[in-house]
Amino acid sequence: NAGLAVAKGRWIAILDADDTMTPDRRTRMIGLAEAERADAVFDDFQPVDSTGRPGGQTHLAPLGLTAPCRWDLETFLAGCQAESGRPSLGYLKPILRRDFLIRQKLHYDESLRNGEDFHLIAALLAAGGALWVSPEAGYQYTTGSGSISARLAPDHARALGHADAVILERYGDDLS
Repeated sequence: NAGLAVAKGRWIAILDADDTMTPDRRTRMIGLAEAERADAVFDDFQPVDSTGRPGGQTHLAPLGLTAPCRWDLETFLAGCQAESGRPSLGYLKPILRRDFLIRQKLHYDESLRNGEDFHLIAALLAAGGALWVSPEAGYQYTTGSGSISARLAPDHARALGHADAVILERYGDDLS
């Protein structure tokens, strides 16, 4: 949120401290966002080990995406359910339209230690934002056994449940 507060550009790219991105990622994704009037854009990611070596298929490969497409809230939420053999869409890292975040007063829930990207995108979609996804893998997601994304402590689960309730309270009357 500190970064969001001081950002001056039209677009904000999210990059976790242990991850990297390809040199063309921002240009490619902003081009898609501008062409489609998106408020947020995802792309696929390539899992890499701590040395940056790719490991296996890309995250979205099981979906068989071949062209950019728009995802609505229902598609995003359905894709965040834990299903064997299906990628969780909540792990994807967005590029966000800064003025949409400001107008809708959207920010990260600072009570969360994981799942904060999911909740920001869910709120963006619930607020009427347009989310597009590109099948190219431009984000390099570092995997490791110590990752907070690989485990869920009870206090983290309670915080996630509370964050879900906040979204429902704010947007629930307007959702299907």
